[in-house]
Amino acid sequence: DLWRSDGTVAGTFKLASEIKTKLPGVDYRVGAAVLNGFLYFAAAPSGNQLYKTDGTVAGTSLITSIGDSPYSFTAFGNAVFFFAIDYQTHVCAFWKTDGTSGGTGIFKDLYHGVDDPPFSGLTPFKDKLFFSAPDPVASIELFTSDGTGAGTGLFKDLVPGSGGSSPGGFTQ
Repeated sequence: DLWRSDGTVAGTFKLASEIKTKLPGVDYRVGAAVLNGFLYFAAAPSGNQLYKTDGTVAGTSLITSIGDSPYSFTAFGNAVFFFAIDYQTHVCAFWKTDGTSGGTGIFKDLYHGVDDPPFSGLTPFKDKLFFSAPDPVASIELFTSDGTGAGTGLFKDLVPGSGGSSPGGFTQ
């Protein structure tokens, strides 16, 4: 169930009982992001779905269904970005939402493989997002995005060759 609290007993109440915020089979924290006064998060009443809330019962709503196991929710510019895996097609994609169903979707396929993709560290810095992702030639390296599909890709091969640098621990 989804609850809200201001830190007091009187200010603690259930926003919705049909929203299950613990996703079955997910071994990592999916997280949440705040953008323009709304909290964006994934929940699973019947599959993985994207919700937003302004902290009120009336202001809590389903945006749309999304890929399996969404994670790394990050606000950047006028959108929330996250990764989601489709275990049936073995594709991990970079998703983006502006808070509407029509403005939510995959904007870049990043990984095709049978293993869980090793994405991490989705971090905004200046006018870009930085993250660790697999590159077919350079292995796991530093990627960047300006929020567009065309502006998303390998930033730098930090350790040249097929070994990869596996960067992580990004901070602002």
